[in-house]
Amino acid sequence: MPTTKGDWLDCGLGILAEQGAQALRLDRLLATIGLTKGSFYHHFDGMPDYRAELAAYFEERYTTRYIDVATERFEDPAGQLRTLRSLVAAEKGAEAELEVAFRAWAQQDAVVRTVQERIDERRVRFLEELFARHDLPSGRARVLAQAVYLTLVGGGHVVPRAPIEEIERIWDLLLEPLGRP
Repeated sequence: MPTTKGDWLDCGLGILAEQGAQALRLDRLLATIGLTKGSFYHHFDGMPDYRAELAAYFEERYTTRYIDVATERFEDPAGQLRTLRSLVAAEKGAEAELEVAFRAWAQQDAVVRTVQERIDERRVRFLEELFARHDLPSGRARVLAQAVYLTLVGGGHVVPRAPIEEIERIWDLLLEPLGRP
């Protein structure tokens, strides 16, 4: 059964979401994907390389891709915000768990922490740019971007997790001054 690098990375994201970073071990990956070490080493130079690539894959899939989809579908900031909101709202179950697990992993691993910092800054900067295009002063655009982002991040960390519908209502309330995108 031929397996791509993406298959290995998707498997790792699943393990991370369900069992946490401590479960990202070669034996667990092999048991989950049902392949041999040879297949793993065909794609990766070892577990440190795998973990670094997994972090980069998470960034690409859950930050870069979201921003690309929003900017490709719409030129106007309101359309981009709507698209971004729908992509985030579609994150239920494993994706929401994954976001929390990735952030916890960043607290334990310096490489992952660097990726998490880059993700956080890029996400906030993208929101800030969208809000600035709504003619908000740059300082206010930054504060609003941070408020929206902190709501999204915090909603995943409270116990029990805030339902996505509640997060969407808060998002809408924060964005009312923009004419509700």
